[in-house]
Amino acid sequence: MAVQLVSRLRQVLDVEVALRDLFAQPTLAGLASVVGQARQASLSRIEPTARNQAMPLSWAQQRLWFLDQLDHAAGAAYHMAAALRLKGQLDFAALQA
Repeated sequence: MAVQLVSRLRQVLDVEVALRDLFAQPTLAGLASVVGQARQASLSRIEPTARNQAMPLSWAQQRLWFLDQLDHAAGAAYHMAAALRLKGQLDFAALQA
């Protein structure tokens, strides 16, 4: 809920308030003081884009692409297979959930 509050402050009032500043203020008056002194938000809104064109890569995708360009085997580190042998009665409801 705290992250949602910080996001809503950015969206509605166009100010940046750090989570630590939010938790440091035990009262609404204290939070209002922090919001009044907060700097203007520097992040731009994320706008929807058309899906009929190539989408830009996220930072994580760019990092993985870069590692793959350096060494094609490097991607294997991100695919660590594992197998488990479970014993006992299978709880179908838990499996579906």
